[in-house]
Amino acid sequence: YRGAAMCQAQLRLFNFTSLPRYIDALTDTPVAELFLDLLLSFPAAKVILTTRPAGDWAASRLQEPTARNVFLPIQEPCGLTFQSTLGNFNASHLARMFELNNAFVRCVVPPSQ
Repeated sequence: YRGAAMCQAQLRLFNFTSLPRYIDALTDTPVAELFLDLLLSFPAAKVILTTRPAGDWAASRLQEPTARNVFLPIQEPCGLTFQSTLGNFNASHLARMFELNNAFVRCVVPPSQ
């Protein structure tokens, strides 16, 4: 818990707008997990939500050799990885988290953006 609280505090202090101006796009981990922080820092940014069937995503991630280091598909997971939550979530749970996170992005981002 202490590590998660420290991580969240550091995220609140980080100036996401300090990214160099020559960066036009951000992709992959941890962009999905920090989506809200990035959107709040760049409210006019174009957002591209790439998706795939949630069950396929969960199954694929669980079979990766590095799966234990994969963050849960939630905002600001701060240490919540497949390994740290082992036994708490099965593939169906992970797929549902993935779906809910995607729904959150769709809810927050206007269609024109």
